Amino acid sequence: MHVIIIGGYGTFGLGIAKLLSNETGLTITLAGRNRAKAERAAAHINGAAKVLALKLDRNGDLAQQIAKPPDVIIDASGPFQNYGDDRQDNVIQYALSQGCHYLDLADDLEFVEHIGEYDSAAKDKGVTLLSGLSTYPVLTSAAAKELSRNMEGTTSIMAGIAPSPKAVMGRNVIEAIASYAGKKQVGVLEDGKFQLTYGLTKTKRETICVPGYDPLSNILFSLVEGPDPKILQDQFEGLQDVQLYAGPRPEFLHRLMIGLSWLVRVKLLPGLSGLAGLFHAVQSRIGWGEHRGGMIVRVQNETQSRSWHMIAEGDHGPLIPAIPCTIMIRKWLRGDMITPGARAGLSDISLADYDEIFQQLNIRHGMRQDNVKAANLYEEILGEAYQEQAQPIQDLHRIGQGKIFEGRAKITRGKNPVAGLAADIFRFPKAGSDIPVRVSLTRDGDKEIWLRDFGGRKMRSTQEAGKGKRAHLVIERFGPVAVYLAVIIKEGRLRLQTKGWSVFGIPLPRFLAPGGDVYEHDANGRFNFYVDICAPVLGRLVKYEGWLEPLNPD
Repeated sequence: MHVIIIGGYGTFGLGIAKLLSNETGLTITLAGRNRAKAERAAAHINGAAKVLALKLDRNGDLAQQIAKPPDVIIDASGPFQNYGDDRQDNVIQYALSQGCHYLDLADDLEFVEHIGEYDSAAKDKGVTLLSGLSTYPVLTSAAAKELSRNMEGTTSIMAGIAPSPKAVMGRNVIEAIASYAGKKQVGVLEDGKFQLTYGLTKTKRETICVPGYDPLSNILFSLVEGPDPKILQDQFEGLQDVQLYAGPRPEFLHRLMIGLSWLVRVKLLPGLSGLAGLFHAVQSRIGWGEHRGGMIVRVQNETQSRSWHMIAEGDHGPLIPAIPCTIMIRKWLRGDMITPGARAGLSDISLADYDEIFQQLNIRHGMRQDNVKAANLYEEILGEAYQEQAQPIQDLHRIGQGKIFEGRAKITRGKNPVAGLAADIFRFPKAGSDIPVRVSLTRDGDKEIWLRDFGGRKMRSTQEAGKGKRAHLVIERFGPVAVYLAVIIKEGRLRLQTKGWSVFGIPLPRFLAPGGDVYEHDANGRFNFYVDICAPVLGRLVKYEGWLEPLNPD
Protein backbone atom coordinates (compact mmCIF):
# COMPACT_ATOMS: atom_id res chain seq x y z
CA MET A 1 0.00 0.00 0.00
CA HIS A 2 1.21 3.50 -0.86
CA VAL A 3 0.15 6.49 1.24
CA ILE A 4 0.93 10.12 0.44
CA ILE A 5 0.74 12.54 3.36
CA ILE A 6 0.39 16.19 2.37
CA GLY A 7 1.99 18.23 5.13
CA GLY A 8 4.02 15.13 5.89
CA TYR A 9 6.80 16.95 7.71
CA GLY A 10 4.40 19.00 9.85
CA THR A 11 3.43 18.06 13.39
CA PHE A 12 0.41 15.91 12.54
CA GLY A 13 1.58 14.52 9.20
CA LEU A 14 4.87 13.43 10.72
CA GLY A 15 2.95 11.92 13.62
CA ILE A 16 0.96 9.74 11.22
CA ALA A 17 4.18 8.60 9.53
CA LYS A 18 5.81 7.73 12.85
CA LEU A 19 2.82 5.72 14.05
CA LEU A 20 2.78 3.78 10.77
CA SER A 21 6.55 3.37 10.47
CA ASN A 22 6.58 -0.26 11.61
CA GLU A 23 3.92 -1.46 9.19
CA THR A 24 5.28 -3.94 6.66
CA GLY A 25 4.16 -3.64 3.06
CA LEU A 26 3.62 0.10 3.41
CA THR A 27 5.23 2.96 1.50
CA ILE A 28 4.79 6.44 2.97
CA THR A 29 5.54 9.59 0.98
CA LEU A 30 5.99 12.79 2.97
CA ALA A 31 4.84 15.60 0.70
CA GLY A 32 5.04 19.36 1.00
CA ARG A 33 6.25 22.50 -0.70
CA ASN A 34 9.75 22.20 0.79
CA ARG A 35 11.45 19.09 -0.51
CA ALA A 36 14.49 19.53 1.77
CA LYS A 37 12.27 19.46 4.86
CA ALA A 38 10.46 16.40 3.55
CA GLU A 39 13.76 14.61 2.95
CA ARG A 40 15.09 15.45 6.41
CA ALA A 41 11.89 14.21 8.02
CA ALA A 42 11.93 10.99 5.97
CA ALA A 43 15.53 10.32 6.93
CA HIS A 44 14.64 10.32 10.64
CA ILE A 45 11.88 7.73 10.40
CA ASN A 46 13.04 4.18 10.98
CA GLY A 47 10.98 1.03 10.69
CA ALA A 48 9.61 -1.59 8.35
CA ALA A 49 7.75 0.94 6.20
CA LYS A 50 9.50 2.60 3.25
CA VAL A 51 9.53 6.39 3.60
CA LEU A 52 10.00 8.77 0.64
CA ALA A 53 9.91 12.54 0.10
CA LEU A 54 8.04 14.56 -2.51
CA LYS A 55 7.81 18.24 -3.35
CA LEU A 56 4.12 19.00 -3.76
CA ASP A 57 1.81 22.01 -3.73
CA ARG A 58 -1.69 20.90 -2.68
CA ASN A 59 -3.19 23.85 -4.58
CA GLY A 60 -1.51 22.93 -7.86
CA ASP A 61 -2.22 20.24 -10.44
CA LEU A 62 -1.69 17.12 -8.32
CA ALA A 63 -1.87 14.75 -11.27
CA GLN A 64 1.14 16.52 -12.76
CA GLN A 65 3.08 16.42 -9.48
CA ILE A 66 2.38 12.80 -8.50
CA ALA A 67 3.92 10.26 -10.87
CA LYS A 68 1.71 7.35 -9.79
CA PRO A 69 -1.54 7.67 -7.83
CA PRO A 70 -1.31 6.33 -4.27
CA ASP A 71 -3.79 4.00 -2.61
CA VAL A 72 -4.56 6.67 -0.01
CA ILE A 73 -3.89 10.40 0.05
CA ILE A 74 -4.02 12.25 3.39
CA ASP A 75 -4.36 16.00 3.77
CA ALA A 76 -2.64 16.87 7.06
CA SER A 77 -1.70 20.42 6.12
CA GLY A 78 -4.40 23.03 6.84
CA PRO A 79 -5.45 25.25 8.46
CA PHE A 80 -8.65 24.13 6.78
CA GLN A 81 -10.38 27.34 7.88
CA ASN A 82 -8.14 29.20 5.41
CA TYR A 83 -8.85 27.06 2.35
CA GLY A 84 -10.78 29.22 -0.08
CA ASP A 85 -13.68 27.90 -2.13
CA ASP A 86 -11.37 27.58 -5.12
CA ARG A 87 -8.86 25.43 -3.21
CA GLN A 88 -10.62 23.32 -0.62
CA ASP A 89 -11.69 20.54 -3.00
CA ASN A 90 -8.43 20.16 -4.90
CA VAL A 91 -7.17 17.05 -3.07
CA ILE A 92 -10.66 15.53 -2.86
CA GLN A 93 -11.19 15.91 -6.61
CA TYR A 94 -7.76 14.39 -7.27
CA ALA A 95 -8.66 11.35 -5.15
CA LEU A 96 -11.91 10.87 -7.02
CA SER A 97 -10.30 11.25 -10.44
CA GLN A 98 -7.55 8.77 -9.60
CA GLY A 99 -9.73 6.28 -7.69
CA CYS A 100 -7.81 6.50 -4.40
CA HIS A 101 -9.05 6.87 -0.83
CA TYR A 102 -8.89 10.27 0.87
CA LEU A 103 -8.48 11.25 4.55
CA ASP A 104 -8.07 14.64 6.20
CA LEU A 105 -7.57 16.11 9.67
CA ALA A 106 -9.99 19.01 9.20
CA ASP A 107 -11.51 20.57 12.29
CA ASP A 108 -13.44 23.25 10.39
CA LEU A 109 -17.22 22.78 10.36
CA GLU A 110 -17.84 23.99 6.82
CA PHE A 111 -15.00 21.89 5.43
CA VAL A 112 -16.12 18.71 7.19
CA GLU A 113 -19.77 19.20 6.26
CA HIS A 114 -18.85 19.85 2.63
CA ILE A 115 -17.38 16.35 2.14
CA GLY A 116 -20.89 14.88 2.01
CA GLU A 117 -21.49 16.50 -1.36
CA TYR A 118 -19.16 13.91 -2.87
CA ASP A 119 -20.87 10.88 -1.35
CA SER A 120 -22.58 9.69 -4.53
CA ALA A 121 -19.45 10.15 -6.66
CA ALA A 122 -17.31 8.31 -4.09
CA LYS A 123 -19.70 5.35 -3.99
CA ASP A 124 -19.70 5.20 -7.79
CA LYS A 125 -15.90 5.04 -7.74
CA GLY A 126 -15.83 2.57 -4.83
CA VAL A 127 -13.57 4.83 -2.75
CA THR A 128 -13.80 6.23 0.75
CA LEU A 129 -13.44 9.94 1.46
CA LEU A 130 -13.33 10.71 5.20
CA SER A 131 -13.09 14.19 6.68
CA GLY A 132 -12.61 15.41 10.25
CA LEU A 133 -10.18 12.65 11.29
CA SER A 134 -8.76 14.64 14.17
CA THR A 135 -9.30 14.87 17.92
CA TYR A 136 -12.34 17.04 17.23
CA PRO A 137 -14.71 15.48 16.16
CA VAL A 138 -13.64 11.82 15.95
CA LEU A 139 -12.28 11.27 19.46
CA THR A 140 -15.09 13.36 20.94
CA SER A 141 -17.64 11.14 19.22
CA ALA A 142 -15.87 7.89 20.15
CA ALA A 143 -15.65 8.84 23.84
CA ALA A 144 -19.21 10.20 23.95
CA LYS A 145 -20.60 7.01 22.43
CA GLU A 146 -18.82 4.90 25.04
CA LEU A 147 -20.02 7.16 27.85
CA SER A 148 -23.59 6.97 26.54
CA ARG A 149 -23.81 3.18 26.72
CA ASN A 150 -26.80 2.11 28.83
CA MET A 151 -27.71 5.76 29.29
CA GLU A 152 -31.24 6.89 28.51
CA GLY A 153 -30.51 9.58 25.96
CA THR A 154 -27.71 12.13 25.73
CA THR A 155 -28.72 15.77 25.84
CA SER A 156 -25.36 17.50 26.38
CA ILE A 157 -21.75 16.94 25.29
CA MET A 158 -18.77 19.01 26.43
CA ALA A 159 -15.20 18.37 25.34
CA GLY A 160 -11.93 20.05 26.27
CA ILE A 161 -8.37 19.54 25.03
CA ALA A 162 -5.34 20.64 27.07
CA PRO A 163 -2.02 20.28 25.19
CA SER A 164 1.18 19.94 27.17
CA PRO A 165 2.80 23.37 27.69
CA LYS A 166 6.05 21.87 26.40
CA ALA A 167 4.47 20.54 23.20
CA VAL A 168 4.75 23.31 20.64
CA MET A 169 1.46 23.83 18.81
CA GLY A 170 1.82 24.07 15.05
CA ARG A 171 1.58 27.55 13.62
CA ASN A 172 -1.40 26.38 11.54
CA VAL A 173 -3.30 25.58 14.75
CA ILE A 174 -2.54 28.99 16.27
CA GLU A 175 -3.47 30.73 13.01
CA ALA A 176 -6.81 28.92 13.00
CA ILE A 177 -7.59 29.97 16.58
CA ALA A 178 -6.44 33.55 15.97
CA SER A 179 -8.68 33.79 12.89
CA TYR A 180 -11.89 33.52 14.95
CA ALA A 181 -10.82 34.70 18.43
CA GLY A 182 -13.27 37.34 19.60
CA LYS A 183 -15.27 37.06 16.39
CA LYS A 184 -18.74 35.55 16.04
CA GLN A 185 -17.53 32.44 14.22
CA VAL A 186 -17.53 29.61 16.75
CA GLY A 187 -20.43 27.21 16.38
CA VAL A 188 -22.19 25.80 19.44
CA LEU A 189 -25.34 23.79 19.91
CA GLU A 190 -27.61 25.35 22.54
CA ASP A 191 -31.17 24.29 23.31
CA GLY A 192 -31.18 22.15 20.18
CA LYS A 193 -30.24 25.03 17.87
CA PHE A 194 -26.94 25.56 16.12
CA GLN A 195 -25.72 29.10 16.56
CA LEU A 196 -22.54 31.19 16.38
CA THR A 197 -20.81 32.79 19.34
CA TYR A 198 -17.54 34.53 20.13
CA GLY A 199 -14.39 32.41 20.16
CA LEU A 200 -12.22 32.27 23.33
CA THR A 201 -14.45 34.65 25.31
CA LYS A 202 -16.35 31.91 27.19
CA THR A 203 -14.27 30.04 29.77
CA LYS A 204 -14.52 27.27 32.35
CA ARG A 205 -12.19 25.24 34.55
CA GLU A 206 -11.78 21.47 34.63
CA THR A 207 -9.50 18.92 36.29
CA ILE A 208 -8.52 16.03 34.01
CA CYS A 209 -8.06 12.97 36.20
CA VAL A 210 -7.91 9.41 34.91
CA PRO A 211 -9.10 7.16 37.78
CA GLY A 212 -6.08 6.00 39.78
CA TYR A 213 -3.64 8.12 37.78
CA ASP A 214 -1.75 11.33 38.57
CA PRO A 215 -4.19 14.13 37.60
CA LEU A 216 -3.35 17.24 35.63
CA SER A 217 -3.47 20.51 37.52
CA ASN A 218 -6.78 22.34 37.26
CA ILE A 219 -6.91 23.99 33.81
CA LEU A 220 -8.55 27.09 32.36
CA PHE A 221 -10.45 26.26 29.14
CA SER A 222 -11.83 28.60 26.46
CA LEU A 223 -14.51 28.02 23.84
CA VAL A 224 -13.07 27.09 20.43
CA GLU A 225 -14.26 26.10 16.98
CA GLY A 226 -14.90 22.58 15.75
CA PRO A 227 -17.39 20.63 13.64
CA ASP A 228 -18.76 18.66 16.59
CA PRO A 229 -21.69 20.95 17.57
CA LYS A 230 -23.40 20.35 14.23
CA ILE A 231 -22.38 16.91 13.03
CA LEU A 232 -22.78 15.14 16.39
CA GLN A 233 -26.53 15.70 16.16
CA ASP A 234 -26.67 12.87 13.62
CA GLN A 235 -24.93 10.55 16.10
CA PHE A 236 -26.98 11.27 19.24
CA GLU A 237 -30.75 11.53 19.05
CA GLY A 238 -32.16 14.28 21.25
CA LEU A 239 -28.85 16.08 21.63
CA GLN A 240 -29.44 19.68 22.78
CA ASP A 241 -26.05 21.16 23.73
CA VAL A 242 -22.49 20.72 22.41
CA GLN A 243 -19.53 22.92 23.28
CA LEU A 244 -15.81 22.52 22.60
CA TYR A 245 -12.98 23.98 24.64
CA ALA A 246 -9.20 24.24 24.58
CA GLY A 247 -6.87 24.79 27.53
CA PRO A 248 -3.50 25.97 26.21
CA ARG A 249 -0.77 26.55 28.77
CA PRO A 250 1.02 28.38 30.33
CA GLU A 251 -2.11 30.00 31.70
CA PHE A 252 -0.79 33.56 31.58
CA LEU A 253 -0.39 33.32 27.79
CA HIS A 254 -3.88 31.83 27.50
CA ARG A 255 -5.30 34.69 29.59
CA LEU A 256 -3.52 37.19 27.34
CA MET A 257 -5.22 35.64 24.31
CA ILE A 258 -8.57 35.78 26.10
CA GLY A 259 -8.07 39.44 26.96
CA LEU A 260 -7.14 40.34 23.40
CA SER A 261 -10.15 38.36 22.16
CA TRP A 262 -12.41 40.59 24.26
CA LEU A 263 -10.79 43.63 22.66
CA VAL A 264 -11.64 42.13 19.27
CA ARG A 265 -15.19 41.45 20.40
CA VAL A 266 -15.74 45.10 21.42
CA LYS A 267 -14.03 46.19 18.17
CA LEU A 268 -10.99 47.79 19.79
CA LEU A 269 -8.85 45.40 17.75
CA PRO A 270 -9.58 44.23 14.19
CA GLY A 271 -8.49 40.65 14.88
CA LEU A 272 -5.66 38.47 16.15
CA SER A 273 -4.54 36.88 12.89
CA GLY A 274 -1.65 39.32 12.62
CA LEU A 275 -0.40 38.20 16.06
CA ALA A 276 -0.41 34.46 15.27
CA GLY A 277 3.31 34.47 14.51
CA LEU A 278 4.09 36.22 17.80
CA PHE A 279 1.91 33.82 19.79
CA HIS A 280 3.61 30.87 18.10
CA ALA A 281 7.08 32.24 18.83
CA VAL A 282 6.29 32.90 22.49
CA GLN A 283 4.59 29.54 23.00
CA SER A 284 7.55 27.80 21.35
CA ARG A 285 9.97 29.35 23.84
CA ILE A 286 7.97 29.23 27.06
CA GLY A 287 7.26 25.69 28.18
CA TRP A 288 6.44 26.20 31.84
CA GLY A 289 4.78 23.33 33.64
CA GLU A 290 4.74 19.56 33.50
CA HIS A 291 5.16 17.87 30.12
CA ARG A 292 1.70 16.29 30.15
CA GLY A 293 -1.48 16.95 28.22
CA GLY A 294 -4.99 15.59 28.27
CA MET A 295 -8.61 15.67 27.22
CA ILE A 296 -12.00 15.48 28.90
CA VAL A 297 -15.38 14.58 27.37
CA ARG A 298 -18.55 14.86 29.45
CA VAL A 299 -22.03 13.63 28.48
CA GLN A 300 -25.20 14.38 30.39
CA ASN A 301 -28.92 13.80 30.37
CA GLU A 302 -31.56 14.98 32.82
CA THR A 303 -30.36 12.68 35.61
CA GLN A 304 -26.86 11.46 34.78
CA SER A 305 -23.42 12.93 34.14
CA ARG A 306 -20.43 10.88 33.02
CA SER A 307 -16.97 11.95 31.93
CA TRP A 308 -14.07 10.41 30.06
CA HIS A 309 -10.56 11.52 30.98
CA MET A 310 -7.34 11.01 29.02
CA ILE A 311 -3.76 11.96 29.96
CA ALA A 312 -0.79 11.78 27.59
CA GLU A 313 2.74 11.93 28.92
CA GLY A 314 5.62 13.78 27.27
CA ASP A 315 5.79 13.88 23.49
CA HIS A 316 2.98 11.38 23.01
CA GLY A 317 0.24 14.02 23.32
CA PRO A 318 0.90 15.65 19.91
CA LEU A 319 0.44 12.22 18.31
CA ILE A 320 -3.24 12.04 19.28
CA PRO A 321 -4.60 14.00 16.27
CA ALA A 322 -2.60 11.61 14.07
CA ILE A 323 -4.26 8.49 15.48
CA PRO A 324 -7.53 8.43 13.45
CA CYS A 325 -5.71 8.36 10.09
CA THR A 326 -3.36 5.73 11.50
CA ILE A 327 -6.33 3.59 12.52
CA MET A 328 -7.86 3.81 9.05
CA ILE A 329 -4.60 2.89 7.27
CA ARG A 330 -4.18 -0.11 9.55
CA LYS A 331 -7.73 -1.21 8.82
CA TRP A 332 -7.04 -1.14 5.09
CA LEU A 333 -3.78 -3.03 5.61
CA ARG A 334 -5.70 -5.72 7.54
CA GLY A 335 -8.25 -5.95 4.77
CA ASP A 336 -11.13 -4.64 6.87
CA MET A 337 -14.25 -3.65 4.95
CA ILE A 338 -14.60 0.14 4.87
CA THR A 339 -17.88 1.36 3.39
CA PRO A 340 -17.31 3.50 0.27
CA GLY A 341 -18.68 7.04 0.29
CA ALA A 342 -17.86 10.54 1.47
CA ARG A 343 -18.58 11.51 5.08
CA ALA A 344 -17.21 12.72 8.38
CA GLY A 345 -15.36 9.76 9.88
CA LEU A 346 -17.36 9.51 13.10
CA SER A 347 -18.86 6.06 12.55
CA ASP A 348 -15.65 4.47 11.29
CA ILE A 349 -13.59 4.71 14.49
CA SER A 350 -14.41 3.60 18.03
CA LEU A 351 -12.77 4.20 21.39
CA ALA A 352 -11.59 0.58 21.27
CA ASP A 353 -9.67 1.44 18.08
CA TYR A 354 -7.96 4.26 19.96
CA ASP A 355 -7.21 2.05 22.94
CA GLU A 356 -5.12 -0.28 20.80
CA ILE A 357 -2.76 2.62 20.01
CA PHE A 358 -2.99 4.27 23.44
CA GLN A 359 -1.57 1.07 24.93
CA GLN A 360 1.47 1.39 22.66
CA LEU A 361 2.02 4.95 23.85
CA ASN A 362 2.26 6.56 27.28
CA ILE A 363 -1.43 7.48 27.27
CA ARG A 364 -3.97 6.56 29.95
CA HIS A 365 -7.73 6.97 29.92
CA GLY A 366 -10.79 6.11 31.99
CA MET A 367 -14.34 7.06 32.88
CA ARG A 368 -16.08 8.64 35.86
CA GLN A 369 -19.64 8.91 37.18
CA ASP A 370 -19.74 12.64 37.90
CA ASN A 371 -22.97 12.93 39.86
CA VAL A 372 -22.92 9.61 41.73
CA LYS A 373 -21.61 9.84 45.27
CA ALA A 374 -19.84 6.66 46.36
CA ALA A 375 -20.33 5.09 49.76
CA ASN A 376 -16.78 5.97 50.81
CA LEU A 377 -14.28 8.73 50.08
CA TYR A 378 -11.61 6.72 48.29
CA GLU A 379 -14.09 4.94 46.07
CA GLU A 380 -15.46 8.35 45.08
CA ILE A 381 -11.97 9.62 44.21
CA LEU A 382 -10.75 6.48 42.44
CA GLY A 383 -13.97 5.61 40.62
CA GLU A 384 -13.63 2.51 38.48
CA ALA A 385 -10.01 2.03 39.65
CA TYR A 386 -11.10 1.32 43.23
CA GLN A 387 -11.91 -2.29 42.40
CA GLU A 388 -8.34 -2.82 41.17
CA GLN A 389 -7.02 -2.59 44.72
CA ALA A 390 -6.17 -5.55 46.92
CA GLN A 391 -9.02 -6.58 49.20
CA PRO A 392 -7.38 -5.42 52.47
CA ILE A 393 -7.04 -1.89 51.05
CA GLN A 394 -10.64 -1.85 49.85
CA ASP A 395 -11.85 -3.14 53.19
CA LEU A 396 -10.01 -0.51 55.24
CA HIS A 397 -11.43 2.40 53.24
CA ARG A 398 -15.00 1.08 53.37
CA ILE A 399 -15.49 2.51 56.82
CA GLY A 400 -19.29 2.53 56.86
CA GLN A 401 -20.33 4.18 60.12
CA GLY A 402 -16.99 3.38 61.71
CA LYS A 403 -14.16 0.85 61.90
CA ILE A 404 -11.21 0.15 64.19
CA PHE A 405 -7.89 -1.40 63.15
CA GLU A 406 -4.94 -2.53 65.25
CA GLY A 407 -1.38 -3.47 64.38
CA ARG A 408 2.28 -2.68 64.89
CA ALA A 409 4.64 -0.02 63.48
CA LYS A 410 8.29 0.92 63.26
CA ILE A 411 8.81 4.65 63.64
CA THR A 412 11.83 6.75 62.70
CA ARG A 413 12.27 10.46 63.41
CA GLY A 414 14.54 12.88 61.53
CA LYS A 415 17.75 14.08 63.19
CA ASN A 416 17.19 17.79 62.60
CA PRO A 417 15.94 19.30 65.89
CA VAL A 418 13.78 21.82 64.02
CA ALA A 419 12.24 18.91 62.07
CA GLY A 420 11.57 17.24 65.42
CA LEU A 421 9.76 20.33 66.66
CA ALA A 422 7.63 20.44 63.49
CA ALA A 423 6.82 16.75 63.92
CA ASP A 424 5.69 17.39 67.50
CA ILE A 425 3.40 20.22 66.34
CA PHE A 426 1.66 17.78 63.97
CA ARG A 427 1.57 15.19 66.80
CA PHE A 428 3.56 12.72 64.72
CA PRO A 429 4.60 9.63 66.73
CA LYS A 430 7.90 9.28 68.59
CA ALA A 431 10.58 6.87 67.38
CA GLY A 432 10.26 3.19 68.27
CA SER A 433 10.88 -0.24 66.78
CA ASP A 434 7.70 -2.16 67.65
CA ILE A 435 4.95 0.25 68.60
CA PRO A 436 1.31 -0.81 69.00
CA VAL A 437 -1.00 1.05 66.61
CA ARG A 438 -4.72 1.64 66.82
CA VAL A 439 -6.56 3.47 64.02
CA SER A 440 -10.21 4.53 64.44
CA LEU A 441 -12.10 5.60 61.31
CA THR A 442 -15.43 7.38 61.69
CA ARG A 443 -17.59 9.64 59.56
CA ASP A 444 -18.87 13.16 60.10
CA GLY A 445 -21.08 14.04 57.15
CA ASP A 446 -18.88 14.03 54.04
CA LYS A 447 -15.70 13.95 56.15
CA GLU A 448 -13.80 10.96 57.42
CA ILE A 449 -12.13 11.30 60.82
CA TRP A 450 -8.82 9.45 61.19
CA LEU A 451 -7.65 8.99 64.78
CA ARG A 452 -4.25 7.29 64.97
CA ASP A 453 -2.86 6.09 68.30
CA PHE A 454 0.80 5.10 68.32
CA GLY A 455 1.50 3.65 71.76
CA GLY A 456 -0.61 6.31 73.48
CA ARG A 457 0.44 9.25 71.28
CA LYS A 458 -2.62 10.31 69.31
CA MET A 459 -2.76 12.09 65.97
CA ARG A 460 -6.07 13.29 64.49
CA SER A 461 -6.89 14.40 60.96
CA THR A 462 -9.91 14.65 58.70
CA GLN A 463 -10.15 13.68 55.05
CA GLU A 464 -12.68 14.86 52.45
CA ALA A 465 -13.13 15.11 48.69
CA GLY A 466 -11.82 18.29 47.08
CA LYS A 467 -14.08 20.56 45.05
CA GLY A 468 -13.58 23.20 42.38
CA LYS A 469 -9.88 23.59 41.66
CA ARG A 470 -9.21 20.70 44.07
CA ALA A 471 -11.61 18.29 42.34
CA HIS A 472 -10.55 14.61 42.38
CA LEU A 473 -8.10 15.23 45.25
CA VAL A 474 -8.31 14.16 48.89
CA ILE A 475 -7.97 17.08 51.31
CA GLU A 476 -6.42 16.01 54.61
CA ARG A 477 -6.60 18.56 57.42
CA PHE A 478 -4.40 18.71 60.51
CA GLY A 479 -6.02 21.60 62.38
CA PRO A 480 -5.44 24.76 60.28
CA VAL A 481 -3.14 22.95 57.84
CA ALA A 482 -4.73 21.39 54.73
CA VAL A 483 -2.77 19.11 52.42
CA TYR A 484 -4.10 18.30 48.93
CA LEU A 485 -3.41 14.71 47.92
CA ALA A 486 -3.69 12.86 44.62
CA VAL A 487 -4.67 9.19 45.00
CA ILE A 488 -2.60 7.18 42.55
CA ILE A 489 -2.48 3.45 41.84
CA LYS A 490 0.98 2.34 40.80
CA GLU A 491 2.66 -1.06 40.87
CA GLY A 492 -0.11 -2.54 43.01
CA ARG A 493 0.14 0.20 45.63
CA LEU A 494 -2.23 3.01 46.56
CA ARG A 495 -0.04 6.12 46.72
CA LEU A 496 -0.79 9.57 48.12
CA GLN A 497 1.06 12.38 46.36
CA THR A 498 1.08 15.95 47.68
CA LYS A 499 -0.27 18.46 45.16
CA GLY A 500 -0.39 21.54 47.37
CA TRP A 501 -1.17 22.87 50.82
CA SER A 502 -2.60 25.80 52.74
CA VAL A 503 -2.70 27.22 56.25
CA PHE A 504 -5.93 28.82 57.50
CA GLY A 505 -7.17 28.59 53.90
CA ILE A 506 -4.23 30.60 52.51
CA PRO A 507 -2.45 28.68 49.71
CA LEU A 508 1.29 28.32 50.24
CA PRO A 509 4.02 27.61 47.66
CA ARG A 510 3.95 23.99 46.61
CA PHE A 511 7.73 23.64 46.73
CA LEU A 512 7.56 24.27 50.49
CA ALA A 513 4.88 21.62 51.08
CA PRO A 514 5.69 18.63 53.29
CA GLY A 515 5.43 15.35 51.41
CA GLY A 516 7.27 12.16 50.61
CA ASP A 517 6.80 8.51 49.89
CA VAL A 518 3.36 7.53 51.17
CA TYR A 519 1.58 4.34 50.14
CA GLU A 520 -0.63 1.45 51.18
CA HIS A 521 -0.19 -2.12 49.98
CA ASP A 522 -1.14 -5.72 50.60
CA ALA A 523 1.33 -8.17 52.14
CA ASN A 524 0.11 -11.75 52.54
CA GLY A 525 -3.50 -10.65 52.76
CA ARG A 526 -2.86 -7.97 55.38
CA PHE A 527 -3.07 -4.17 55.08
CA ASN A 528 0.36 -2.53 55.20
CA PHE A 529 1.28 1.16 55.32
CA TYR A 530 4.44 3.14 54.61
CA VAL A 531 4.60 6.85 55.40
CA ASP A 532 7.84 8.83 55.01
CA ILE A 533 7.17 12.55 55.42
CA CYS A 534 9.86 15.09 54.64
CA ALA A 535 9.91 18.90 54.45
CA PRO A 536 12.11 21.15 52.31
CA VAL A 537 15.26 22.26 54.17
CA LEU A 538 14.24 20.41 57.34
CA GLY A 539 14.49 16.93 55.87
CA ARG A 540 12.62 13.99 57.35
CA LEU A 541 9.91 14.74 59.90
CA VAL A 542 8.83 11.15 60.53
CA LYS A 543 8.70 7.74 58.89
CA TYR A 544 6.32 5.07 60.09
CA GLU A 545 5.66 1.70 58.50
CA GLY A 546 3.76 -1.34 59.62
CA TRP A 547 0.52 -3.29 59.34
CA LEU A 548 -3.09 -3.19 60.46
CA GLU A 549 -5.87 -5.72 60.90
CA PRO A 550 -9.56 -5.07 61.63
CA LEU A 551 -10.39 -5.30 65.32
CA ASN A 552 -13.79 -6.86 64.62
CA PRO A 553 -13.59 -8.33 61.09
CA ASP A 554 -16.88 -9.00 59.31
